[in-house]
Amino acid sequence: MKKHLFALLWLTLVCAYPLRAQQVFSNGGGSFQNAEASITFTVGETVISTFTNPNATLTQGFNQALDSEIQLEDASGNLGCGGDLLFATVEPGDNSTVLLTIRNESSTGPLSIRALDFSGDPVFSIASPPSLPLSIPANQQTELTLQFAPDQANDFTGALSIENNDADEGICIINLSASAQVFDLPALPLPALLLLGMSVLLLGVRSVRRLGYTH
Repeated sequence: MKKHLFALLWLTLVCAYPLRAQQVFSNGGGSFQNAEASITFTVGETVISTFTNPNATLTQGFNQALDSEIQLEDASGNLGCGGDLLFATVEPGDNSTVLLTIRNESSTGPLSIRALDFSGDPVFSIASPPSLPLSIPANQQTELTLQFAPDQANDFTGALSIENNDADEGICIINLSASAQVFDLPALPLPALLLLGMSVLLLGVRSVRRLGYTH
């Protein structure tokens, strides 16, 4: 008896409480039907927000692929991953630099530079290296000044590895090469040496005469 009273009370409450259904307002959707089934669908507003920080990207909605695209440039133009950078020849103890541009060609996602590592001969470095990770917004770029500073005369080779979040070029490597040599003064022929000696001698005589007139 109690079970019947409970069931009757529950049915009364359900019938008395107004039922509410979810509603959506949209101008997109459609329906399909065949002999076995029918399908009706509605497309509401698509969320396409993207939130980023230097370490991660959170994206929502359709067509929101993480399309970060790294592109490198030097003074001569575009430089693909695996390309070569050549420094000017200098004397030991001196240095030369090359400007490397890192550009994010994506129209939506940021390019995150996670690491900048050198390998090979330890004569290559970055002047004023940036803090990592480095985030480059879409359609923006940053510049790095690469430096070659040898301490002896020799030919040097190395590589710069750029770790980033590009889907197909996550490790972008640039090959580095440079030379250091001692620049000797050119040898002068005998007539030139004689002329130079006579000039120095005359200059010395004139200086002595001036000192004599002064006293």
